[in-house]
Amino acid sequence: MLPSGPPLVEKYATASNLRGWPKGAKGINIALPGFTGSNMDRIGTSDTFWYLLDGSTLKLGGDGAFPYTGYDSSSATDHNLGFSHASWYDNRASITSVDVAEGITKLDYLNLTNLYNCDDIYLRNPEIELVSGAVCGYTGDVNGKLTLHLYKSAYDKLPSGWYTRNNVTSKTASQYPDPTLSYSFLEVEAFESKYAAIWNLSVSLNDDQKETVKAAYSEYQKMDALFQNSFRFFAASSFTTCM
Repeated sequence: MLPSGPPLVEKYATASNLRGWPKGAKGINIALPGFTGSNMDRIGTSDTFWYLLDGSTLKLGGDGAFPYTGYDSSSATDHNLGFSHASWYDNRASITSVDVAEGITKLDYLNLTNLYNCDDIYLRNPEIELVSGAVCGYTGDVNGKLTLHLYKSAYDKLPSGWYTRNNVTSKTASQYPDPTLSYSFLEVEAFESKYAAIWNLSVSLNDDQKETVKAAYSEYQKMDALFQNSFRFFAASSFTTCM
């Protein structure tokens, strides 16, 4: 008689909790030594890096540099998984945003490939490194837009080729045109969120509201000029209301 014990899914959940992973997170697929691209028995599960499909958001986390991906089976070597074997690849059509946790220090070649419905990528580590080709848009983008949300320190060292374009100008049977790339600084987003209550205030403010606006203006004055330029739309209205 086989020994009884907790179901495998329960054991996996317990292991995830012990690692500090969010509920529902699973270890990503990784190439084990000897993987050639066709011997699927040499694909394993990471105990360092995790992924979670949270609705239409792909969340990635772990500690350190994300494992190298590389091209698919024709050129796979040890520790080169091939992008189509990524844990979330079969769900790529449903992914509209990617959120990379602070513990990730680097996105390597083809780590994010063919996410053709993705409009937003969030990089939570201020010092994260993206190599050229970390995000591959071979299939293009359905909505024609992609925003990279990151800290200025990460933006300053971002290589020009972090996103691989397909140079398609009109939709084909298998590809969409390249998206328009834009950038949003997380410092700015945090500031807007912190003071969200003041952006729609009326002209007549009470004392507490005036103090909040003054605090926001003081913080704004200390910000990098690049960030300040992102706030020009409200700097002349919200701030001057109580000054």
